[in-house]
Amino acid sequence: MLNQGDRGIGRAVPTRPRARSDAAYLRVGAAVVLYAISAACWIGYELSESGAVSGSFFKALYDPRTEVTPWAQTASDWALIAAALVFGGLALARRQVARGALMLLAVLLIGLSLRELVGLALSPEYRQVLENIGYGRLLVAFRVAGLVVGVAALVEMARAGRRSAPRHLSLVPLGAAGAPGFGPPRLPGSRVRPRSAVAGSCFLAIGAVLLGWLVHALAQDNGYLVPGHPDAGVPGFFRDAFDASYATTIPNSYYTLAFALAPVLIGIALFRGAPAARGAGLALSAITLYVDARTSYGYFAQDRFDLYFDSTLSTLSVLSTFLTTLLALAALAVLVPAREE
Repeated sequence: MLNQGDRGIGRAVPTRPRARSDAAYLRVGAAVVLYAISAACWIGYELSESGAVSGSFFKALYDPRTEVTPWAQTASDWALIAAALVFGGLALARRQVARGALMLLAVLLIGLSLRELVGLALSPEYRQVLENIGYGRLLVAFRVAGLVVGVAALVEMARAGRRSAPRHLSLVPLGAAGAPGFGPPRLPGSRVRPRSAVAGSCFLAIGAVLLGWLVHALAQDNGYLVPGHPDAGVPGFFRDAFDASYATTIPNSYYTLAFALAPVLIGIALFRGAPAARGAGLALSAITLYVDARTSYGYFAQDRFDLYFDSTLSTLSVLSTFLTTLLALAALAVLVPAREE
């Protein structure tokens, strides 16, 4: 029993969501995991239909020089599938850290699904292409299911955050190491925790780097922004980001825009003390690390690595990849041991 005179007033500290939120975590976790497994199976089916060697796909997981797109989608898709499996599993284990990550993945999934459905709505030619392939209707159903899963996950996790409260309690004395202290709960934005400030700064820096490269690309004349449309320009880039029928079903433009904006938004959320920001930051850090590590392997695997430093632009490109890798590692290092708020 605590001696309040010697050790202070005990306070309950949450380690898991409470009972009313448990069902939401289980439902969303199961739905996300099942959808991720379905997406992985879809990639496997596409590879088998294309006749691609399975070894090529496994090599492409770490070597960007091995081309398996469009059959196996992109490295960003693989990273999202892995993140969905990991954080969906954490949701099944009723860990609060899964909440922010699943909200981030839900937003990205909603965007991907809407991009496909917008293409179907705007282009009769695109609808005809899907009708002519054997699995066209199945693809549409898969995207509709993705939209449903994404919206449901976003709504459920948002509601779970509003009603989160201690389920498994432990008494922590006031003044003890890591104790939250006695008094009303901290409101978002009332005080920035050091770990949140460091991680938020890292994400804002990552976002600045990626947005800088995007603005540079959009400012170039005849920039090759959209596959098949080298002169698409700014309007073409944004249309391709939100319309699958414009150039290609591969969402390169969408991912370029999404992964440039996401670090900025998560960085702001961390500075504001948003409870879901930690989980979203962990998921984005892991995705960024994978994509950057794969890109870096492509640099080092070249016979003439020094060729990347022949021009200022290529040098900045390599250094930017290394910088965002280090920033993502730093954010991951401070977010992993942080306590869920």
